[in-house]
Amino acid sequence: PSPAPAPEAQPVDDPDSGLPALMRFAAIPSIQAGEAALGVILTDAPEAETAILAFPVPVSIAIDPYAEEAARRAAAYRAAGHEIILRAIGLPPRATPSDLAVIFEAWAQDFPQAVALADVTINGLGANAILAREVAGTMAREGLGVIAMRNGLDAFMQAGRAAGLPALSVYRHLNDEDQSQVVIRRLIDRAAFEALRQEGVLIMGEASVRDTMIE
Repeated sequence: PSPAPAPEAQPVDDPDSGLPALMRFAAIPSIQAGEAALGVILTDAPEAETAILAFPVPVSIAIDPYAEEAARRAAAYRAAGHEIILRAIGLPPRATPSDLAVIFEAWAQDFPQAVALADVTINGLGANAILAREVAGTMAREGLGVIAMRNGLDAFMQAGRAAGLPALSVYRHLNDEDQSQVVIRRLIDRAAFEALRQEGVLIMGEASVRDTMIE
């Protein structure tokens, strides 16, 4: 469910372990011989909290750090075995390193078990190379992973890799065009097939969309 460490590494829920956050708090599924992990990111929604908590396998929950009761929901999701990803919402386009240090410090207080920062689709870090570099530098000190919305020339992906951060891009968005349940199932099946061929395949969907949660 995340750009996770090597399979032999196990998460350690210990803030004082000295390991990067991604290794301390990752939700690593049990993979059997012949199986492959398909990363699933669900975008948090208050109305979907019960459904997320009942999800039968560990997934990553992408949370707006400024949403009402976001910290409480994050703690509940983590207690249920899921992992926490913060969405890069509300970052000033001209933020300085000191600005970012204050923001990330506040996020660390509210979401101490977050493992990664996920970009947003519109006007995100992927389109702002200067801000992406500054954010990646701050993230490196926090031990967070990078989740970009696209591969290739995505500025956030490039900045994360340049900073030595674990970085993945989202392979499929399940709800970006109001897809039907049949289409969602087809997208998931295709992603599952790709996960057998390569590591680090991520799909992302909205927890508020019932068809996504059913599939």
